[in-house]
Amino acid sequence: LPITRDPNDEEWRIVHPMFSAFLEERLRADAPQKLREMHRAAAHWYAEHDHLSDAVRSAFASDDAAFAGELLARASAARKRIGRFRKFATWAAQLPSEVLDRYPTLRIEAACTHAALFEHEPARVYADPARLRFNDLPIVARDDLHAVDAIIAIYADRPEAALETGLRGL
Repeated sequence: LPITRDPNDEEWRIVHPMFSAFLEERLRADAPQKLREMHRAAAHWYAEHDHLSDAVRSAFASDDAAFAGELLARASAARKRIGRFRKFATWAAQLPSEVLDRYPTLRIEAACTHAALFEHEPARVYADPARLRFNDLPIVARDDLHAVDAIIAIYADRPEAALETGLRGL
């Protein structure tokens, strides 16, 4: 069988990805609620063991966008250090507005991500609701919001607007 013992933990088994995909498709067809429960349990297990990407993927697979948003907000600083802009843009697009409203820093991070990827309109779409709560944001988040405006202005070849935004941020 395409199953082996986990060398790090004798109680766990590793399933070949093709076999795993087959089993997941069977569950999706025969027991979709059970599949969501398994993904939810996996999301929490991955989160407890600091496997953010796997935890977020499992949270989305279990239709738990609220938990995915919580995980993304919790790991924001680490994500900024290592990048992964495109993946975060994909994840942010899956978050409903109410989750983004609960974590305005995710809106700002999504805006920064899109701005860095030269996607100015999506950057504005994420940034505008955060601007409405500007005074309630932490100082670091305000600085990030200024950075979004500066990045958009620079890439739009508007250096005077970028300078004005930079001065406003100071």
